[in-house]
Amino acid sequence: MVAAWARENGLTSRILLDSDGAVTRAYGVTGTPTVSLVGRAGQLVGKAVGPRGWMSDLGRALLTALLDQPDR
Repeated sequence: MVAAWARENGLTSRILLDSDGAVTRAYGVTGTPTVSLVGRAGQLVGKAVGPRGWMSDLGRALLTALLDQPDR
């Protein structure tokens, strides 16, 4: 169901389904939806709790800016 939704909406980023709650605990997830942005070096670079307009011009600009940052 999630894979089909991601395809239908053109998502190309990785999507994690945390079936045992290990990632929820590790990232301190307190609500849904929660988006954790992990940089190329594997470090948390951003986190958002609640719905966001990721597909809006502002949302895309934010993601682009984060992706353009050098590895930390």
